[in-house]
Amino acid sequence: MPFHLVVPAAGSGSRLGGEPKQFRLLGGVPVLIRTIEAFLSVRGFEGVVIAAHAGQVGRTAEMLRSFFGDGSFEIVAGGDTRQESVRRALDAVPDASELVLIHDAVRPFVTNDLVESIVDLAKRRGAACPAVPVADTLRRVLDNEFGETIDRRNLWQVQTPQAFRLEAIRASHEWAARTGLIVTDDVELYQRHVGPVVCVEGDRRNFKITDAGDWELAEILVSGGKTT
Repeated sequence: MPFHLVVPAAGSGSRLGGEPKQFRLLGGVPVLIRTIEAFLSVRGFEGVVIAAHAGQVGRTAEMLRSFFGDGSFEIVAGGDTRQESVRRALDAVPDASELVLIHDAVRPFVTNDLVESIVDLAKRRGAACPAVPVADTLRRVLDNEFGETIDRRNLWQVQTPQAFRLEAIRASHEWAARTGLIVTDDVELYQRHVGPVVCVEGDRRNFKITDAGDWELAEILVSGGKTT
């Protein structure tokens, strides 16, 4: 099934510091470019809409043209929140694209197999999202002291891309804008307005680059190094 990719890329990268993460060079290539490249050879890919920071729209467009020429990409100015940035990007997706995948700009190691699994399930079930089981022991911490242990059975860590029927996720965002609802991701928004989302077992290499440790791991993976 044909799909469009939506990439919210308006973040400042404050936790890592310095250059916004989407523009930082990873193995000589900007992270945002690596992220988009991961989707180019997936069956059904038709184009990408990037929601960039309002002050970085021109820079983002120039960067994409330098790597992809005048390919199938469009850039919109993002909003004050990720949710608003995604809503604006969804409005720019062509109506003919039945399916849309929403993916973090700084999650460049997603594989073709995982994306194709998500697309296939979303096509059949309406919405799908990757996640991995929580592996570590979880405990609450209050005033720097450990509290209760949380049962991690049935707890999963959500990833992207999150795939939806375009009409349904657009309607969900419009509903949220009318009601003032703010959620952490598009899965929760869809669940509240439309219905269930199918879980696809993800890949631990499909991590989001958030802090210095993540950046070091990303550099190791790009260089072909091995981790234990």
